[in-house]
Amino acid sequence: MGSRHLYIIGNGFDLYHGAESEFRCFRSYLCRKRPSVAAGFDLFFGPWSWSKDPSILWKVFEKNLSELNREKVLGLLDMSLPRIDEADEGFPYSAYYAPLDEISRMVRLCTFEMKYHFHRWVNTLHYKKGFRKQMLALDKDAVFLNFNYTLFLEKEYGIPSDHICYIHGNRKDRFGALILGHHSNPQDTLDEWIYKNRNRRRYRSVQKDAKGRYFKNDKLVYLAYFQNDDASANWRLPIRFYAAEDGVGLLEEYYDESYKNTRRCIESNRGFFDSLSEIEKITIIGCSLGEVDMDYYRRLREATRDDVVWEFSYHTVADERRIKIVCVELAITPECMTMFRI
Repeated sequence: MGSRHLYIIGNGFDLYHGAESEFRCFRSYLCRKRPSVAAGFDLFFGPWSWSKDPSILWKVFEKNLSELNREKVLGLLDMSLPRIDEADEGFPYSAYYAPLDEISRMVRLCTFEMKYHFHRWVNTLHYKKGFRKQMLALDKDAVFLNFNYTLFLEKEYGIPSDHICYIHGNRKDRFGALILGHHSNPQDTLDEWIYKNRNRRRYRSVQKDAKGRYFKNDKLVYLAYFQNDDASANWRLPIRFYAAEDGVGLLEEYYDESYKNTRRCIESNRGFFDSLSEIEKITIIGCSLGEVDMDYYRRLREATRDDVVWEFSYHTVADERRIKIVCVELAITPECMTMFRI
């Protein structure tokens, strides 16, 4: 591209210009327009994931997307299953598939419908009246790596579209195509969850009832994830075996669907990253520098020279601390780093 200046643009850039693009604003929009989607998150992730606390940032929300409550989902599935043997005459197959359909619906709410309504919300964003009085003096010959989905760089700042890499897509893309999700590898997430929970009392192979009598653990989440011998497990009814298998498949499908594959995003934009070898200055404006996006910064570090000047915007003392941590992680020396407040 020939430019020697790279800007990295995050949500703080739009917030600086008065756009109501905070996480809480998306939550409010979703509660108004599609309350069932918001209610699904309250149920399966817990109300904490929709906290009204303004300190809850997009990076926290995206991390929370990797923490779907497996126990609650399988517990609700178990409660809805018919309590008769599949071999019994008149077995209601519809009653078996209905709970599974409900889990499938929930997965859809948490993946496709979430992205669909997120995209619609992005289309409602605009800068506040009078924003031009505090516009930043951007180098229009620079190139831009834009984490935002808005077109404000083009529409309000006049930056040519071919100077901008929309790494996660933009509002002009087809609905559902914007990249939004967690950065926890699905298999790693599952392995970590099993490791953290395998010694908890309710996941042990033998349980004790209220009268002090011992019995084999029959919780569906235990049977699905923790027991090691299907033949001797306390399934009680064959239908629960099949429900565990089908339910786990749907749950792990969610993790695959909501995974933000940053390496794939980088590979899809290889030409952009390969063009940065002559960059002399990188200005980062409004980025939270969350772990979910650190792969991009590591790739930028590889693509640019060691003496590149990294200029970070900050808003709070916490931002300053995070910037210093990131500089250590990326081996950016103090001589090559500056900060400015917005």
